[in-house]
Amino acid sequence: MTEDLRPVRSIVLGAIIGSVFAAANVYTGLKVAFIDGGAIAASLLAFAVFRFTRGRIGTLRGATNLAQVTASAAASAVGIVGLAGPLPALHLTGLTIPTWAGILWGCLLGWFGIWAAFTLRGLLLDRARLPFPTGEATAGVIQSMDGGEEGPTHARLLVLLAVGVGVFTWLRDGPWHAVPSLWELPVTVAGVAAGALGIGVSLSPLIAGTGGLVGRHVAASMVVGGALAWFGVIPRLAERRIVEPTFQGATEWLVWPAVALLLSGVLTSFVDDARKSGQIVRDGRAVWRELAAQSGMLWIGGALAAGIVVCGFFALGVHPLVTSAALGLALVFSLVCGRAAGETDVAPVGTAGTMTQLAVATAGIRSCLLGGAVAAGTAAGAAQGLWSLKASAVLGVARRPVAIAQIVGVLVGTCVAFPTFDLVVEAYGLGTQAMPAWGAQSWRATAEAVTRGDAMPPFALQAFGLAALAGVGLHLLARRRPWAPLSPIGVGIGLLVPLSFSITMLAGAVVLHRAFGRRALTLAVVAGAGIAGESLTAVALAFFG
Repeated sequence: MTEDLRPVRSIVLGAIIGSVFAAANVYTGLKVAFIDGGAIAASLLAFAVFRFTRGRIGTLRGATNLAQVTASAAASAVGIVGLAGPLPALHLTGLTIPTWAGILWGCLLGWFGIWAAFTLRGLLLDRARLPFPTGEATAGVIQSMDGGEEGPTHARLLVLLAVGVGVFTWLRDGPWHAVPSLWELPVTVAGVAAGALGIGVSLSPLIAGTGGLVGRHVAASMVVGGALAWFGVIPRLAERRIVEPTFQGATEWLVWPAVALLLSGVLTSFVDDARKSGQIVRDGRAVWRELAAQSGMLWIGGALAAGIVVCGFFALGVHPLVTSAALGLALVFSLVCGRAAGETDVAPVGTAGTMTQLAVATAGIRSCLLGGAVAAGTAAGAAQGLWSLKASAVLGVARRPVAIAQIVGVLVGTCVAFPTFDLVVEAYGLGTQAMPAWGAQSWRATAEAVTRGDAMPPFALQAFGLAALAGVGLHLLARRRPWAPLSPIGVGIGLLVPLSFSITMLAGAVVLHRAFGRRALTLAVVAGAGIAGESLTAVALAFFG
């Protein structure tokens, strides 16, 4: 009887952990456009709870894995449903959707991604035996914990650091404001003090921890982009009265060269990998043959796709043809992202969203954004599902409970994420210095550029063209010279976030990598504690404030 109940306990525990991670990811996704699935952190917490409450009864590997699968699906649901990019971008255009419709849409989209993962499992996991490094790393952590004391030790470190960061955040943002949020540089830009423009050092463990995870290369590129914008471009534009010397006014102009850098980096990478198109075609044929032999999987996928089309039309106002086209592209990009995640541990879901936005551009901004959300969300869900399936395969966990855990995780994460999104936006705004939401601004600008180019402010078109050329050049340079100093994506992000964010992110990347670079698990725990501690405290302050 105990063994029969273990999956239920594991999934319930994972749902509790995942709901906390999902709430934190809403804040983190809006602030720095970073979504952490939290598989390793969830594994540490779940294993520690099982050890504390039940002792060692047989192996805890399967129970811990099911808990982390549920928690990771819930945490990743924030990105899958589009709350770090397309949906807040829709909000920025003044087009909002009801919370109930967002939850229904998000669940259907997440479950369609899970279906895609199980559809690709036979090809990418069973036959190609791709490594899926995050899945293997998660399984390795669980295996090592089951044979020693590493898990509870790291879990205690994670909790203690997160609590400490939470106290710091409360002192900074709570009613006393005992700690400043910014150390501003003693300079002025266009006659405005640096602090008013977000120029300085942000006292944010979340941003420093994110820097530790994204690395020094991207963080340094962000600093270069921000410095170029605020000390080179914006003062000259302000002199000509093209932009207002405020953070929001400058960002409305800077978003165009920023999007050009992001788009050129993504599209150049996509074209650069066109030589792999033959492999994708062969993979697609193999997957179709498998589906044709499994009528049950076809019916499930068809039912979920139909539900997305119906929900999109009646609840969100998207034409069925647009949603159907986006779903077709979503299947292709799920295969592309699945193989990329298996080989490199990086799923280019941004490419999926961008390419789909271009494909449905003539349908209007709402359809452009939500169509891109369908492709990006499905691809993200497929990649996340495959990482979980890889970890489960290494640990010998049956697929049926893994599927149930993922389904429950998406449901829990989506139900937590949308109310949290409303709460955070009401408390901190959107597209502000406190909540720059650069991911959402990038999605919105892309949709406006491809649907109505006349939305650009003066000189933005020229800046867009120059930045696009620079992005292509930087990508080609990086391909030929691994030591290439700048990332086009990093520079683009640096144009959109406060320079204080970029400086703190670089400082966090340098310090954390020097301190823990050879101990990847400890680095992930320390960085994750900073991210989760500040995010959860900020959400709590929004709720109780």
